[in-house]
Amino acid sequence: MKLKFAKPEKKDIPEADIQKEFEKNLGHLDDSGLKYVASYVPIGTGIIDTLALDDDLNPVIVEYKRPGAFDRDALFQLMNYYSWFASDENHVSYIREYVRKVKPELLTGSMTSDLRLIAVVSDVEEEVKNACYALEPAIQVVQYRFSKMEEDGSLIMIPQIVLDTREYEREITPPKTIEDHFRNRDTAKAIFDKLLDELKVTRNAWLAISPEYASLMRDLARYRRQHATGSTVVH
Repeated sequence: MKLKFAKPEKKDIPEADIQKEFEKNLGHLDDSGLKYVASYVPIGTGIIDTLALDDDLNPVIVEYKRPGAFDRDALFQLMNYYSWFASDENHVSYIREYVRKVKPELLTGSMTSDLRLIAVVSDVEEEVKNACYALEPAIQVVQYRFSKMEEDGSLIMIPQIVLDTREYEREITPPKTIEDHFRNRDTAKAIFDKLLDELKVTRNAWLAISPEYASLMRDLARYRRQHATGSTVVH
């Protein structure tokens, strides 16, 4: 996609002009069918540059930065917006009502609460890109560059998606099982089994045996503090 600016009066194009061009072409940014809702939407922690909906009726917040850097402050701004929605279901309802008021034709079904974030920038720091992968909301970074002016004096801006965490699957590591912990440690496992048998006999109302290793270790430590005899040690 190419965005064309007709004969800019000065070399430095204002952020508002960049925003207007992208808003006219939101549907071409990616394959999610972005549809423009409104500009400069006020919320409890600031003003959203562009509010959009995708084909799945997920609300999408788009923020723009003029040539410079998508730095830590910009990422903080996006996360501040996200935290406002995540902190209270009523805030998501506010956006639903806002969309229903200004663009009711876009609500072809139930709007979701799965917020997405898009940053449109000219530069992005590698550390900030890496940080995006650790965050919960889906984040997309669109980087733009300017080409030389054409013969008629117009300037071409070419955007490119440089990061999309929707394509990143977070790997969840399950907790260790008892078998994992005592693998090749038969002596310790025998002591553990003996202590576990004692726990089953003497358990009190406050004691809850959990199959997860971490919880069970806490229970064992609590039991040892309450019933320590000094003769049994589990490492």
